[in-house]
Amino acid sequence: LERAVVCFTGALSRVRREMVAEVNRCGGSVSSTVTGSTNFLVCGAGAHGTSKHNKAIAGGVPIVDEEWLFEQFKLASRSAAGGAGEKGAAGENQKTRARKKKEKAAGGGGREKKEKKKKEDKGQSGADGEENVERSEPVPEKENSSAKDEEGGAKKKKKDK
Repeated sequence: LERAVVCFTGALSRVRREMVAEVNRCGGSVSSTVTGSTNFLVCGAGAHGTSKHNKAIAGGVPIVDEEWLFEQFKLASRSAAGGAGEKGAAGENQKTRARKKKEKAAGGGGREKKEKKKKEDKGQSGADGEENVERSEPVPEKENSSAKDEEGGAKKKKKDK
């Protein structure tokens, strides 16, 4: 059900709110209407002949019953329970993907930041490639600085008229 758009119609055996929560937990979403992006129409009792049912038939949307959806919930639960060591498409397990996602949300690769900090602490090169050297003398200012005029004062911008 991951990335699937599901629509419900008819009387369901479970509370609709719970069904929606289960679909969301499995990575899907729920629509209140049948559209071109609907992947499944779940029909409860008395759903045959409803406008949603007819629209799903006309649009070629697969029509399933609650039992099919319950099986999908069970399959999703099993894969989540045993999925801690499962490999994804990139060959990394779910825990690694979750860690990387968390690091990215926190502002970038945590491991790279730690390694960079260790290098900086040891006085090795920083991000710009220059050595981190403590200076005992002040750094001389550049002569001909564009921020100052000949007299050492700040430049004033002239307005064009």
